[in-house]
Amino acid sequence: MKKLKIFLLLTICMFLMTGCKKEEVLEEGQSAIYYLNKDGTSVVPVAYEITGETAEKKIEELLLKLEEAPESVDYRRTIPENVTLLQYTLDRKQLYLDFSSEYLNLDKATEVLVRAAIVHTMTQVEEVSYIGFQIAGEPLKDTKGNNIGLMNANTFLDNMGSEENATKIVKLNLYYANKSGDKLKTQSSVLEYNANVAVEKVVVEQLIAGPSEEGFFATIPKDTKVMSITTKDGVCYVNLDTAFTGQGYDVLGAVTIYSIVNSLTEISGISSVQILVNGETSITYKDNISLETIFQRNPEIIEKGEPNA
Repeated sequence: MKKLKIFLLLTICMFLMTGCKKEEVLEEGQSAIYYLNKDGTSVVPVAYEITGETAEKKIEELLLKLEEAPESVDYRRTIPENVTLLQYTLDRKQLYLDFSSEYLNLDKATEVLVRAAIVHTMTQVEEVSYIGFQIAGEPLKDTKGNNIGLMNANTFLDNMGSEENATKIVKLNLYYANKSGDKLKTQSSVLEYNANVAVEKVVVEQLIAGPSEEGFFATIPKDTKVMSITTKDGVCYVNLDTAFTGQGYDVLGAVTIYSIVNSLTEISGISSVQILVNGETSITYKDNISLETIFQRNPEIIEKGEPNA
């Protein structure tokens, strides 16, 4: 019996050691390879010592690591397996990376994360200040057809943060109105934010700012301010100012409410949402919607054919 107890204790210890992996924290000045996490929702650094002695050797060393599968199953390789790096060129501290056309098949959110991971990794080389992306010899363009241009690590920093390790990048679905204002549409988005700011606040402020793609429509008045936002026991409490109840967009009240609720419940650990106005819940919003309600996610209000509908 005693041997059995010892065996069980050892088994539990091994499980805890292997199953509970902490996010790696880099020491100041420590170099790293930036990977995508296994869910493909954020960029994570993994400490790595660069051994190359010349700029060319350092660049080739890091590019090779970005093309390799990471040792841990907690991470994804940065450059997808079906994407080929055709060539690179270093010109006066500007590193140009030319990828095969398969790069364009990446969904928008994943592409931004891949680009951020590559830029963060490659600008650690002292001789590289900026990165330019090309696809089969042509400059990479954004969704509006404009050249992305040269990037450095600061390109992916939130304006509120100055330290690279203080910035997080996550991929989440945000929900905006359809053209009729009676249903929600799903926009896959990459959010860059300061680690000292709650991601819940970033999500709501992004909803207030409005969609970044055509075919999606804002649900919350632009002059709305987030007074406070906290999460406790799976409930996210969103406290907005009175501008929220003012004259907004031509959308159903339920569309506005569930734009917030469905977006926030995309975040791990949030299962429901309560909305307050100036700290009050005894308010009826638009179509007789009581804000005393703690709202659960509503997939029925998502337009049919959309993800998560």
